[in-house]
Amino acid sequence: MSALTLTLKANGRPLKETIELLAVDVVREINRISRAQLVLIDGDLASRRFALSDSADFAPGQEIEVLARYEGDQAGNQTLFKGIVVGQRVEGGPQGTRLTVDLKDRAVRLTVGRQTRILNDKTDSQIMNRLIGDHGLKKGKIQATSLKHPELVQYQISDWDFLLLRAEANGLVVVNEDGQLSVVAPDATRPARHHIEAGLDELFDFEMRLDTSDQTSTVSAAAWDIRSQQLRGSANNRPVPLRQGQLKPGEITATAGSSSQIELDGVAAPQPEELQPWVDGTLLRQRLGLLQGRLSLSGSAAYRLLDPLTVSGIGRCFNGTALITALRQRLTTRHGWITDVQLGLSPQSFASRPDIQPPPAGGLLAGIRGLHIGLASDFKKDPDGQFRLQVRLYGDKELTVWARLAAPDAGKDHGFVFWPEANDEVVVGFVNEDPRQAVVLGSLFSQKNRVPPDLAPTENNLVRGLVTKKNNRLLIIDDDKAELLLKTSAGKEIHLNENEDSLTIKDEHGNEIVLDKDGIKLKSGKDLTLEASGKVEIKGQSVDLK
Repeated sequence: MSALTLTLKANGRPLKETIELLAVDVVREINRISRAQLVLIDGDLASRRFALSDSADFAPGQEIEVLARYEGDQAGNQTLFKGIVVGQRVEGGPQGTRLTVDLKDRAVRLTVGRQTRILNDKTDSQIMNRLIGDHGLKKGKIQATSLKHPELVQYQISDWDFLLLRAEANGLVVVNEDGQLSVVAPDATRPARHHIEAGLDELFDFEMRLDTSDQTSTVSAAAWDIRSQQLRGSANNRPVPLRQGQLKPGEITATAGSSSQIELDGVAAPQPEELQPWVDGTLLRQRLGLLQGRLSLSGSAAYRLLDPLTVSGIGRCFNGTALITALRQRLTTRHGWITDVQLGLSPQSFASRPDIQPPPAGGLLAGIRGLHIGLASDFKKDPDGQFRLQVRLYGDKELTVWARLAAPDAGKDHGFVFWPEANDEVVVGFVNEDPRQAVVLGSLFSQKNRVPPDLAPTENNLVRGLVTKKNNRLLIIDDDKAELLLKTSAGKEIHLNENEDSLTIKDEHGNEIVLDKDGIKLKSGKDLTLEASGKVEIKGQSVDLK
């Protein structure tokens, strides 16, 4: 093998050839930020100096480029990595002292901090271009998307994670290489760019595995369409071509004995057109995850992410063409240059990762998730004047919290106000999962706390209304001819009855006023007094006074 020469550049300037580089480790992977690590001889304990560590060349933020070439190779120097210094480590022992420098691609800028923004009337490709451009990175190929989102929210998530989520939603992957980002669809149908035959080519070691446990023949999704008020679905029955191994797409689930389809239901997609690319991407990840493995080859910078590579001589189950999904360049003084090529892709979606979301309660406390049951406590004035009530979570006095009351309408000097009674069962939620920010969302009926008889559920549910603890009631009978009844516990009543075409007002004393098609009737249980500050006139075709 020809001699290998490594060159380091700092901000475009070649570093001294006297620098002793022990090892270089470069990792590139789809949907990941490229990274590298350098190990150099550095440090003089006698003088107590680490010259390279102290120099500006390896200071955080400095751009480092790693180049390699074989002597006599016409291609000359080939860039293995270009990125910025993000960390250092010095160590010493019987074998001497050394400096380890950690590098990451400039795209690491997208991973810093969580952002919240509203994006209006943008396609996903426009959003991707903006994210990349905002961080001063080079744009590679950005797959065009046609669906325009009236509103898309990026909430408390890094720009990098948001970019990956939107790429995944469109069945795309992100490729990072030397300060450039591309967002493309994996194409398993392209002709192979590399051919490896075990036993003939220099293949140091390999590992391949077949796993059908995540494979289904069909992926379907459904979303609620608010326009049509219907559940709309999207199914993918189009086969994804497999060019590696002897299994055909239709044989995968039959071989594994698994379910024939996976359903991604309950998605509240504002636009059901979002479903098809999502479904396509899910099935593609499944197929790319069927065969996964690694090949260790003679070092070369010719391999690129998403290049099709054909491998043969490792059995019919694994022979064929697959996409390169990760690359590792290992260069050491002992073993020379080795390139590890990863084939296949994990079927797990990026959206399922738990670390995408911000920590509950802003990371200030352990969060409290979901909805919880509580019992309203006896009245106690809110010491902070925030109009809160006390709630015993699950009826435990030791778990009494102050909670705000959610209402259909609330504002300065107006609102819809119904305070829970003591020992009413209530539902409690927590703003941002913060246990200090409890909110009573509503109350619950049960076998113990029964629904008022007039409002019990029926087949037609015609009666709606309000009944207070003291049996004051407002009932609406929502039939073809509606009725409205307002009645106090003492017996005072106003009854609007379209069925009888009447309006009745009466009380517990036998007094009654009826307005109907026949006119107006006044009835008094005792005396009837008419009093006016001015005249009293009574007119009619006939006036009878008895």
